[in-house]
Amino acid sequence: MKILLSQRQKDMISILLRSESAVSGTVFAGILNVTTRTIRSEKNNINHIFGEDVICSSNKGYQIDRYCIDKFNLENIVISEENQIQQIVRMLILEDAKLEVDELAERFFISTSTLNARLKEINTILKKYNLKAVRNNNLVFIEGTEFNKRSMISSLIYSDVSHIFNNMENTAAFFDNIDLAEIGNIVKSAMKAYNYFIDDFYGSNLIINIAIAVSRLKKGIMIDEFPDKVDVEKGRIEYKIASCIAQSISRQFGIQIDEKNIQYICILILGQLKPKYLHQYMAHFKNPIDEQFYSDVKKILIKAFNHYMLHIDFDESLPSFVLHINSLIKRSSLNIMIRNELVYNIKRNCPFIYEVAVYVSDELKKKYQIKISDDEIGFIAVHIGFAIENSTKQYEKLRAVILTNGYGNTQEKLADFFREKYADTVEVVGTLTCFQNKSIEGSADMIVSTLPNYTLNKKFVSISPLLTAKDIAKIDNQITTYYENRNKKNLRGLLLKCFQNDLFFRDIDFQNKEEAITFLGDKLVEFGIAQNGFTQSVLKREALSSTCFFDSFAIPHAMELNAYQTTFCVLINQNPIQWDNHKIKVVFMIAVSQKDRRSFMKIYDGIIEVLCNYQNLNEITHIKNYSEFIEIFNRCI
Repeated sequence: MKILLSQRQKDMISILLRSESAVSGTVFAGILNVTTRTIRSEKNNINHIFGEDVICSSNKGYQIDRYCIDKFNLENIVISEENQIQQIVRMLILEDAKLEVDELAERFFISTSTLNARLKEINTILKKYNLKAVRNNNLVFIEGTEFNKRSMISSLIYSDVSHIFNNMENTAAFFDNIDLAEIGNIVKSAMKAYNYFIDDFYGSNLIINIAIAVSRLKKGIMIDEFPDKVDVEKGRIEYKIASCIAQSISRQFGIQIDEKNIQYICILILGQLKPKYLHQYMAHFKNPIDEQFYSDVKKILIKAFNHYMLHIDFDESLPSFVLHINSLIKRSSLNIMIRNELVYNIKRNCPFIYEVAVYVSDELKKKYQIKISDDEIGFIAVHIGFAIENSTKQYEKLRAVILTNGYGNTQEKLADFFREKYADTVEVVGTLTCFQNKSIEGSADMIVSTLPNYTLNKKFVSISPLLTAKDIAKIDNQITTYYENRNKKNLRGLLLKCFQNDLFFRDIDFQNKEEAITFLGDKLVEFGIAQNGFTQSVLKREALSSTCFFDSFAIPHAMELNAYQTTFCVLINQNPIQWDNHKIKVVFMIAVSQKDRRSFMKIYDGIIEVLCNYQNLNEITHIKNYSEFIEIFNRCI
């Protein structure tokens, strides 16, 4: 029996077999350049593949059960077809040479006929970069322009370096004898000379792409031709900066940079520069952006916000957003990849904002016929996130009453302190002394008192008249607790009404996410919750950006919020479902009605917050029936 493992899984086994003691998760993650969460997930996947616990974990780290692994013939542990294809692609593009078919087949322990079959699948990958794997007699090589090859190499580097560990130190391993820090200094100096700068998250991408160009030039590989849409006018500020960078790189690395490679650096910079001074900014903005484009992008934002019933004043931030979209379109048309290290955290901590960004990106795709990656969606989310957050703040403030013994002007001082420090969250609804005979229970969410709390009322916060740092910490804690409890109560009311016994399913075998989505979507239509076409809309949304979170669960949903009733269709499987590159056991498909569009943010963020808690997810995974599910879910909120 052949055991199919990914290259990373094979590497994990190899490391543990060589180790004489346990390998900690942190060390493991560092060796393989992944997160400790990925190590835990891969350990479970390996044990599932073998059907036994070949890898064990403890507080000391990970160890392999040598007796258990010896039962398997290690020669049968082969690289999976998918990873094999990826490795062949890497070899062809990075070596950039004509390789003999027999030699290539031998390197991967496959027959030449199998290699021919792999080449067809490889061409599917290469097609999006306008490249092609060609077999000519007994030689195999990649055919296409150097511009497109560099784009693909950039993509390969980003796919090998995870979001969390994507930094210059990790990326430097891909470049021999090329100092990335020095390239960074050259880029900054050139921009500074012209009073421009570039955001850090763009800067790291630019440095990597220039490093790719330098490494290729050191091998004597030159740019041959550019895409038709390239604008490299010598009068542009981008060209001037590119020329300055090229001169410094030539001196530093001892290579000749010709006119076409200066133009290439110019292309990398296009759309990423920001003027240092305001008068430059206005001129820079007016030059590349026409009024029609500005109006079109504004309409897309208005459509997106109206879709989710968000009333937002974004006029102030619109010019910056329009410039960003103009740059995005240029990058997309040229296949220039930008890595966004924030996208993971945005999806985790601001799922609704990311969802709005997905909607915006879909409208941009349709309007400008471009491809938009998850990384680019993340940048869109950053731009619109602040406006959404400000417009959706909870304005129902905590009601506070100040109670003192009436000495001096303590009441006024405390009231002034609250109005200054807690203006956005607390409303002082009364100031009383112990001599005033008034009931304050019903009107207050919090009672701040300089008197002892003899009643042990949970609303009371006893402080000193001096208002020390310890007193302020008590008040902060009470405010935080109040909002947490109120949000949990509101969330419980929103979520629990969205479940039905007839739309709860357990242990149904599916080959992939498409099968699972089709089953759950059709059930929502069958039970009169959603309209015809709902399932197709869910599949379309899933194709834009995966709704899988933390390799653990998925929340698929439609682009349109037009269901008859807001409802979850729940699937829990002991046998994991293949969801892209992940295996998950929990799926909560949601259909949202038009009347609940305003509440969608709370529902969507809320369900993800519940399932992101590992203990909650673990409990939900092991429930047996619907009544037990409701009981446990109610407890998890």
